[in-house]
Amino acid sequence: MPQHSFAERYGPWALVAGASEGVGRAFAETLASRGLNVVLLARRRSALDEVSSAIESRHGVRTRIVALDLATADAATRIAAEVSDLEIGFFVYCAGADSNFKPFLSSPLEVAEAMVRHPWV
Repeated sequence: MPQHSFAERYGPWALVAGASEGVGRAFAETLASRGLNVVLLARRRSALDEVSSAIESRHGVRTRIVALDLATADAATRIAAEVSDLEIGFFVYCAGADSNFKPFLSSPLEVAEAMVRHPWV
């Protein structure tokens, strides 16, 4: 059986939600180091600009930035429109949901419900 490179198997594009920092950024960097172009998705454009620049210069791949809040009602529609011209073979979801950073039980129930609500379903 022939061996395929990682990029041949999953490429040419990966989409990483939560790519601006932490585990999501690490996934984006690793996927780029394995030859995939990466769509960087998160809320903060300025952070994504920095990640994009670093990935492109280190790994020689292309990136595309999608800066939006995944909690908005039309997030899925907007993401689909932003990447409709790309062949995405790898998806990573590492986006954080609680921007209050409070212990779970000290937040109102509505906050938890908003984190799991999927208005696009």
